Amino acid sequence: MRRGDAKLIVFGAASGSSLVGRGPYAHALIALSALIAVGAAGAAVVAGPLALAIPVALAACAFAVAYPPALVAAFVFVPFFEAAPFVRSIPFDPTVSLGALLLAVYVYRLSAHRVARPPAGFAIPMLAIGIAMAVGLLGTSEPAYGGEKVLKYFTVTAVAVAAPFFVIRTRAEVVQFVSAIAVGGLLVALATPLTEPTVVAGITTQYDLQGRYSFGGQIFPARFLCTAALVLFVLPGFTRARWRYLAPLAAAGVTFVALGYGARGPIAAFAGALAAVGLLSALRAPRQAVLVLVVVMVGGMVLPFVSLPGQSAERLAEVVTDPVGALSGDTRAAVYSKALELTAEHPLTGIGTGGFFTYTSIVSQPKFPVKYPHNIFLELSSEVGIGPAILLALPILAGIASLLRRLRTTRDPADRHLLTLLMGLFLLNFLATQFSGDINDNRTFFLFLALIWLVGRDGLPRPSSTDAAQP
Repeated sequence: MRRGDAKLIVFGAASGSSLVGRGPYAHALIALSALIAVGAAGAAVVAGPLALAIPVALAACAFAVAYPPALVAAFVFVPFFEAAPFVRSIPFDPTVSLGALLLAVYVYRLSAHRVARPPAGFAIPMLAIGIAMAVGLLGTSEPAYGGEKVLKYFTVTAVAVAAPFFVIRTRAEVVQFVSAIAVGGLLVALATPLTEPTVVAGITTQYDLQGRYSFGGQIFPARFLCTAALVLFVLPGFTRARWRYLAPLAAAGVTFVALGYGARGPIAAFAGALAAVGLLSALRAPRQAVLVLVVVMVGGMVLPFVSLPGQSAERLAEVVTDPVGALSGDTRAAVYSKALELTAEHPLTGIGTGGFFTYTSIVSQPKFPVKYPHNIFLELSSEVGIGPAILLALPILAGIASLLRRLRTTRDPADRHLLTLLMGLFLLNFLATQFSGDINDNRTFFLFLALIWLVGRDGLPRPSSTDAAQP
């Protein structure tokens, strides 16, 4: 983070604290403190030891409101760990709670006129896809699951899509967002080997846990770690912190932990995104790309000597030595084939939103129930028709083109590296949507798509002093 960004954050914090320390605000603060004390005492009587978590929750909420980009990161990535012990122990739905808090930030920023207008080329396709999914409920054989997908698309996914236009607008906010991902990735990487894997119905089985890491699943935790590793690899290019040169080494460590999950899709997506980032960096700033390339090369040489969990090493080795055979032997081969068959039979309307779930018994193994095609384009084409799948492809291509134009015209080296990172993060999440998750599980993809549209159009503006003093 640049000194200027840090000064703006400190200025905002100082301004906020001064508002409640004098005049009529002091009386309001005293009244609020008394109310909190009474509420805490009542909670202690009703909830018992659970009341000890209240101060922690309040502190977390205060931090989230002070740094909304970190709140966005928590909102979109916490569902990746929905089966992890610490998330399952929360007595409420963390995604809904974080979403409600984020909506409150949206309302405030809307009232303060600090919202960017979504481009029509992005907003119209997103809305049209949602409408097509809603219409697809009329002919679906799975109305319960289909209705759940539509509801999530217009609520949690819509909140994620809106985040760049409400929260992640300036350069400082982008840095806060990716920094939160990096810090979260380091924490998860440290916790993974220390956490006892647990079997969770519908997510993991005892077979999955043999020789593989599991932290509430394999695929999505591995994807999060790959996302954090990509941030850490590029971090030296857009920050002046003295410890920045340690970031690529930390990225290598996070990557090794991600490999231990044995999730092939996220690793393949990470490799593709890292290659794209290296290429873009080398074209504009060859010297800045050398450090990342050296660390990647050293990591590749050290990897054979690193002991990965048994089954993880076998699964990853299969992809390297026989990628075609690994794909044909995977459940997804049958899933993709069935989705293509259904698309060919119902090209215009599909079989209805959520209707692919009807074919679970045909295409899935007993230990791996399939509710969707595990490919976002095949999911749309098979359930609501080819039209929505094409509508999704258009903003993807336009967003990439817009960000590349911005990269070509940006002269500041640090800004170029930050834009390059955003391109890599988008590509990683886009490639990951081709292997796992349904349309709502992949809301991080929609968030990064919205973000590249925003920075492609507006660049990375610096906040004014007035903006810096507000949440």
